[in-house]
Amino acid sequence: MEVLYLAFLGAFAAVGAVTYFGTPSHLVRDVITNISLATTVQTTYDVEVAGTDWITVQGDLTGAANGDLGVTVTPFEEDNVTLTALPLTEAVKQGPTVSGGHVYYYGKFDVTGIGRVRIAWKNNNAGTQTLTRGSWRTRNW
Repeated sequence: MEVLYLAFLGAFAAVGAVTYFGTPSHLVRDVITNISLATTVQTTYDVEVAGTDWITVQGDLTGAANGDLGVTVTPFEEDNVTLTALPLTEAVKQGPTVSGGHVYYYGKFDVTGIGRVRIAWKNNNAGTQTLTRGSWRTRNW
């Protein structure tokens, strides 16, 4: 049985072309919904993954082409403050795939030995789109 640890995430704050969701959480899963994203804008979520083996990330963006949704998971350096310049590569990936006016994504990332990651869901569409759902879940072997 999974235990869901709740943490206060802080207030939403706009930082340039990125929506930042406050301090990183200690949850084992979470979901954000109905985020309006203008062209080339992304929304991010920082997740504490210390002591975790895997993080699974999913996304659902309104759109018309596979390339409309971009998803990255980027680790922080050991200080848990400085973001690295190299996103992780998915161990398992499905999508992005368009179906019925939505672009869906699923990716599983190995985060063994990493303390914190930043998940980014990006709108690559020529117009404003809605991130209907962006979710993540951590899991150990």
